Amino acid sequence: MNKLKKVLNLTIGIAIMGGLLYGFWQLLSFVWRTFSGLPTEYVPAIVTAVTTFLVSLITITLGKYLERKMIIDKEMREKKIPVYNELIDFIFELMANPGSKSVDEMNNFIKEFTKKILVWGSDDIIVQWSNYRNSAKKIESSKDPYVVLKELEKLLLAIRKDVGHKNKNLKEGVLLSMFIKDK
Repeated sequence: MNKLKKVLNLTIGIAIMGGLLYGFWQLLSFVWRTFSGLPTEYVPAIVTAVTTFLVSLITITLGKYLERKMIIDKEMREKKIPVYNELIDFIFELMANPGSKSVDEMNNFIKEFTKKILVWGSDDIIVQWSNYRNSAKKIESSKDPYVVLKELEKLLLAIRKDVGHKNKNLKEGVLLSMFIKDK
């Protein structure tokens, strides 16, 4: 049944594309027939008018599209930043006061943060959060004890990228060095 539905959808799609191409060809043929019978002194004026109209239409349409996209991106960023700040505050609290949070408090935070980034996080953030959580679960069996910190830094870099930073001059370890100090 599912295969039949796919074949039917493909057939309908091809038919629609064929119809659109045929309609476009008919339109071009009509325009050609109309303009080929006009005196040559009218053609430059008509071409200028049509070109002006099309350029104006494309400029306005593209401008509105880009403006709408910027507004949506701005609104999304305004929703994401408080969520990301919660994580950063939590991490700084844990680093400054180890043992200040109980296991239940940490699990509750992780659960609530995961809910929030499912809605507001970009694809990259969700992947990095998942990698970080998985590395934290495997910390005892890991051959590299710093793998969790490396994953945390990747998550922090993804957060910065998601809110608009380029991260081009940030080398590995720079973000971690801001709140992890060797004694």
